Amino acid sequence: MTKNINEIKIKNKITEINDNIFNSPPEFAIAHCVSADLRMTKCVAKDLCEIYGNTRSELANYKPKTGNTLVTRCGSRTIFHLVTRAKCYTKPTYNDIITAIKNLKREAIKYNQTEIAMPTIASRLNGHDPMTIKQLTQSEFQNSNIKIYLYYYKNNQIIRNSETQEPNATAIDRYIPDNNLSLDKNTDSLDIINARKIFLKYKPGENVLADGNCGLYAVCNAINDNKMERITSISEILELIGLNELPDYWWSDEQLASIAAHYGHDTYVFNDSNNTGIVHGIGNKPPIVLYNVNSNTHWIPGTISRYNSNKIPDKIIYINNLPSIDTIKKKLNLEQVIDQVNL
Repeated sequence: MTKNINEIKIKNKITEINDNIFNSPPEFAIAHCVSADLRMTKCVAKDLCEIYGNTRSELANYKPKTGNTLVTRCGSRTIFHLVTRAKCYTKPTYNDIITAIKNLKREAIKYNQTEIAMPTIASRLNGHDPMTIKQLTQSEFQNSNIKIYLYYYKNNQIIRNSETQEPNATAIDRYIPDNNLSLDKNTDSLDIINARKIFLKYKPGENVLADGNCGLYAVCNAINDNKMERITSISEILELIGLNELPDYWWSDEQLASIAAHYGHDTYVFNDSNNTGIVHGIGNKPPIVLYNVNSNTHWIPGTISRYNSNKIPDKIIYINNLPSIDTIKKKLNLEQVIDQVNL
């Protein structure tokens, strides 16, 4: 009797290949990134449209949202489209990438695809470290029999050998997959213990307005939480990032963490959709906690609680490369220009 994919538990190895992804065997599925606006004009997305025909109208029927993985069939090929960002000009967050990779695995199991060819997703144009993305992919697929083949556009781009090793510390200090929610000092690393202690003693605080500026409200409330005197205000944060009014803009966890770092805080993000914790910083500053909820559409500030929280992540990622405040200002200016053009 043939075993279902998710019944087979073997150690997965990622194979890296210096070749065009379209030279992969026809029985391989292809996975690549798209934005929710389906502007498929660059990289593998563009090539797919040229080789297999434009599938934008078919994909639009899914009403894609960030974190989805969409599936189309092109001849004998199964194509997985990972929706890692809302707009083609925005940068995907690690939370959104993780969610899309989780959904890729779910769809691969559903369609009984055991071999998937992938480019360096979220890396070439989006600025994320390919070693980090590789590590996230390895962690998600390691206990399945789904084989991942990473294809590179140019020679000499293979990151490491075929088995994933520790990621580059400049991009992601420690990646900690862990499903045991106890604080066991004999088996858990110090990183896990310290991060969990933070998540344990915080809970979602007072909900904030869902008017497009929930990120700013949440980070402001989180910074001021449990302080004898108010540290900052929305008007002060707007002044910090060079704005005169609220921008009606979705704030990524990296951007909110950069604002918190300006006020001397590490940021602990709990993603409600994939039960992942992301720590921005190295854990040596006072923490704030933010909750990314409602399928990555709303932010809620964390507040210190007398009771242990039930919002404990299964996986914890430490990231130590935040955008500068100047970078955030430039990004906001670009968004405003694009909005004016689209009026």
